[in-house]
Amino acid sequence: MPLAPSARPLHPLERLEWVAACLACAALLALHAPDVRWGPFVLLFAAVDLLGYLPGAVLARRGPVPRWAFALYNLAHSALTHVVVAGLWWAVAGRPEWALLALPLHLACDRGLLGNGLKSTGEPFSPASRAVPARAGDVALPMGWPLVAPARRAA
Repeated sequence: MPLAPSARPLHPLERLEWVAACLACAALLALHAPDVRWGPFVLLFAAVDLLGYLPGAVLARRGPVPRWAFALYNLAHSALTHVVVAGLWWAVAGRPEWALLALPLHLACDRGLLGNGLKSTGEPFSPASRAVPARAGDVALPMGWPLVAPARRAA
């Protein structure tokens, strides 16, 4: 059975793009560190996994994970959700703030460094590894990622 589009591992170049976004967010944080309210930053960064990942991970240890846990993960890890949260924050606070970089930083690190995309109910909730194995002849990128995506096996 072929993987659903949302369950596919991220292509190594796609991961590299997310790593670049992660580094850009980290650089902005470093440049504006004195202006960052670190309490809200930590809260926003952690909330993505506390609300989106933790419930499904706990349920996965106990047995089959219900569909709502996958939906909750995808909602918490969606760039669209992050834009809405940042927009609401801005509307309520009356101004944007550097702590909101926690949202794209979390998403970029998850996708770039860990290879985690949105989840499909046809895959394990917490896969052992999303690393893309290198093959002989592939050009290696940072962290052992090959330049060429691995071939898909026919079902």
